Amino acid sequence: MATQIEKNLHHTLNDLLLMHIAIDKFVMARHGLRRVRFYILRHLYENPGISITRLSELSFADTASISRMITGLEKKGLVQRETSEEDRRLFVLSLTATGKAKYEAANADLQADIHQRFVNIAPDMLADILQKTQLLAETILQHLMDQQE
Repeated sequence: MATQIEKNLHHTLNDLLLMHIAIDKFVMARHGLRRVRFYILRHLYENPGISITRLSELSFADTASISRMITGLEKKGLVQRETSEEDRRLFVLSLTATGKAKYEAANADLQADIHQRFVNIAPDMLADILQKTQLLAETILQHLMDQQE
């Protein structure tokens, strides 16, 4: 049974996540992107040439959903799917020049907005929050991995 502090932490983290998602949606909408598609572009920007399977893992989504989103992003000219040189049976994904430009513009706006979210918190306090949040993220990720076994 969860303790009261665990319940309060869970609710606070959930509320915080929902607020960040809501703000991110506004920023992404200015660039004609949905939040989930922005993060797919981010993964492809940071990991050019990855497979749909790896992208699914990074996105915590099933391969079929990611494949549908990739098809939509291909139609918009943002992503390209090519046969892997290492294994001709597989496809690898990368951003087109248009996709890279769209990601960079949306990301610049997002970074400016993120700065505004935290500008009133002292840097040492932000560092402390980050350290504790990273520990929490590691703990929750381990719990997620345990659940998937």
